[in-house]
Amino acid sequence: MAHIKKFIAPSDLELINQSDQEWLDNVFNRFDGFPSLEQIWQLMDEVWYKLKCDSEVIDIRIDEYYSHPVWLLNGLFTEQHEQSLANREGFTSWVIDQNPQRVADIGGGFGTLARMISNRCGNVEVDIIEPYPHQVSIERAKNNHNVRYRKSLEGKYDILIATDIFEHVE
Repeated sequence: MAHIKKFIAPSDLELINQSDQEWLDNVFNRFDGFPSLEQIWQLMDEVWYKLKCDSEVIDIRIDEYYSHPVWLLNGLFTEQHEQSLANREGFTSWVIDQNPQRVADIGGGFGTLARMISNRCGNVEVDIIEPYPHQVSIERAKNNHNVRYRKSLEGKYDILIATDIFEHVE
């Protein structure tokens, strides 16, 4: 478990179960460090095929897929990847310019964008619409009083953000 401790903060590590820690440690060992974006995509595909997921059949396999630690890895990657952060900064600036009261980040995953909006504009209510949040992302969101995880949209929103989710829309 030596590799995982290089890349994940002790406070986050406490929130990750043993099985997921072992999976992450194997990944860091396999790629001799934090995987690249392309390697994360490769891992997502590997998990998809291992679970025998089928985009035509929405069943428990999809739940298992989106609950897999590959999505935690993806979230951690997003928060250290320069281009990913720059993209989210662009969205954040645009949202702030619109002066909204409520924002929904649909499929907001790890919550990076929602927290960035919250950090820049603490009076905006930001809901992360995410059916499979990891405990690490939930804990990180607790540092922002106006960010909440929800399973579905609730009420009216001024802005709906949907990034990196269109592959799920038929």
